[in-house]
Amino acid sequence: MNTGMRYRNASPGKKVFIILLQLVMLTYVLLIIYPLFNMVMSSFKSTRDIMLSPFSLPESFSFENYVTIWVDKGFGRYFLNSLLFTGGAMVFVVLFGSMAAYGIARYKFRGNTLLYMLFLSLIHISEPTRQAEISYAVFCLKKKKK
Repeated sequence: MNTGMRYRNASPGKKVFIILLQLVMLTYVLLIIYPLFNMVMSSFKSTRDIMLSPFSLPESFSFENYVTIWVDKGFGRYFLNSLLFTGGAMVFVVLFGSMAAYGIARYKFRGNTLLYMLFLSLIHISEPTRQAEISYAVFCLKKKKK
């Protein structure tokens, strides 16, 4: 695999570029991972500890919050509902997606390439963007009715 980003035998300018690119990627990874790490560490603290020192590590790991959520608040039921809904949705996505993919790949028709490119482009649009577009469309429809 030749990516053109080999460090060995690279010119000094390219070496500097590779190092800077790796530093940018490392910074990005840390910006993504730190909030997740902080969230997990905060789950072992009491509410008071979170308010007093939100970015510190817990003094002792307490599973009391997990017991409260799973036993007292019935989180197990919510989790099961989420699993069932997501599993059911995934079955339909795979079923209809594979049927559509078979039709697009097997049969040649006018607009075949356009439809294929449309599906590919929709993969790269994030969910919040799609939700914002749907919300805006619903808002416009409600506004028209008035």
